[in-house]
Amino acid sequence: MRYNAQSLRRDYTFDVTNEELLALMKVEDMSCQLDEHTSLVTYLNKLPGISRIEYDGHFGPHVFASVDTDEDEWEWRVEMLDRAIGWFMDDARRLCRFFPTVVEGDYETETGLDMVYSDEDFVILKADKGTVLVGHAGGIKKLKKADFVLETITADVDERRHLEDENIWLPVNPSRELAEVRKWVASFVTLPEVSELPTVSVESRWLSLHMPQDSRPVWANDDFIVADKNGSLSVTFKTRDSTGTKFYIEAARDQIMSMVRDANANASSGYRLAKYLENQVGSDLARAPKFR
Repeated sequence: MRYNAQSLRRDYTFDVTNEELLALMKVEDMSCQLDEHTSLVTYLNKLPGISRIEYDGHFGPHVFASVDTDEDEWEWRVEMLDRAIGWFMDDARRLCRFFPTVVEGDYETETGLDMVYSDEDFVILKADKGTVLVGHAGGIKKLKKADFVLETITADVDERRHLEDENIWLPVNPSRELAEVRKWVASFVTLPEVSELPTVSVESRWLSLHMPQDSRPVWANDDFIVADKNGSLSVTFKTRDSTGTKFYIEAARDQIMSMVRDANANASSGYRLAKYLENQVGSDLARAPKFR
């Protein structure tokens, strides 16, 4: 913790994977052909109360940032930091996977490209004159008539870009988690089906006694149980006094669901999910959080 003449500031370290950091640095390199690409540091510098962002890899796969904590609800800034870092890492990893020639600067096109949508199974780039490129596991699909999806994405960007309370316009970053966009892509590209999260056994865990009634556990460790119930996700955790539960809906729910899917498939992703939940719970956790 560092004290400043004008504010109280805390320094945070957000853990990422080597793959994510290398992908981000590759995308932000000069060889990337994206005309309107926004870097992570540019985006974070627009957020109120965030400063001193570093992620050059010299000290390992981490993102470092300082947060002013002199106002009420400053934890929102830490939460927004963690979400934004996750967005940019996912976008970079997906872009490198589905559009390697664009990242390397070898894609032959006479028009500028802009990354407008990011999904675990596909990425959408926009060129001029309404043309879009859909990169997926089977290759790249070029479409000259894509008004519907571009209008849908534009509406989403306009809705989430402006921070009303701070009167700040954030740089554009790709849309995600739009069911209508995935349905549109699935009409001409074979995509993996998004299956229901499997139920996990928590009978031997003390926290299972404190889950929301009639909820279905989908991920757990010694400190958390993530459960699904009627379109929302709950996270039950130990506190210093007893237990606590947080509920997530819409975009926040979808982000955690995606992380749970990754965690069920990969142990290292489980570590990332646990760190994310520690950051979400913050000082309410029974032990001091390590952040991400």
